[in-house]
Amino acid sequence: RPDKGRGLFYHRDSEAHSDLAPPQYVEWARTEAARLGVTFTGTPAVITDMIAGNRSVDGDLYLDYGVSGNVLSRPGFDRFRERAVSDRSVSHLFVSKRDRLGRPDNPLDSMFIEYQLRSAGLTLVLMGGKVLPPVAPGERIDLADMLTSLIEYDTSGKFRRDLAEKLIHAKVRLAKGGFSIGGEPLYGFRRWLCAEDGTRKRQLEDHE
Repeated sequence: RPDKGRGLFYHRDSEAHSDLAPPQYVEWARTEAARLGVTFTGTPAVITDMIAGNRSVDGDLYLDYGVSGNVLSRPGFDRFRERAVSDRSVSHLFVSKRDRLGRPDNPLDSMFIEYQLRSAGLTLVLMGGKVLPPVAPGERIDLADMLTSLIEYDTSGKFRRDLAEKLIHAKVRLAKGGFSIGGEPLYGFRRWLCAEDGTRKRQLEDHE
């Protein structure tokens, strides 16, 4: 692979709520690619269109929107990994943080994926100035690098589990208080627009 070839960008958002963040991450990738002398064609406008059109791939941009981090096989991620390894013109991978690659139940799963990419001769570029170089055949990964990877993937997986538990408790509290927990109402229930004193004004339409 060339030292300064083509760069690919990957982003994942599990909740599909952060429309403003992905364009900012792409702009970061453009800035880093220019600094490193790497070819990169992705733009903020394109990833905004990808979100609107529910597309996983467009040129050098790869996206999984609304996919949980513990799902290690995703449409955008699978094609990102496939091209990164098979396209020998690719030298750099731009990912904002390790938890975008995954929030695994077992941190070793994501560590192995990261090792596969780096051992294929690819440089992984993260935000905060962190650059993870390729791992040459027969080369041992630095122990500090390995421990950092383990801790970050373990923390990201724990965050997902803790967040899920907090959301469940929050929904229970809302339900006990007679409030909506989101989504479509269960069979037999209706949604109403109410005054502050609880007086019902009118029934809400679907998706309103």
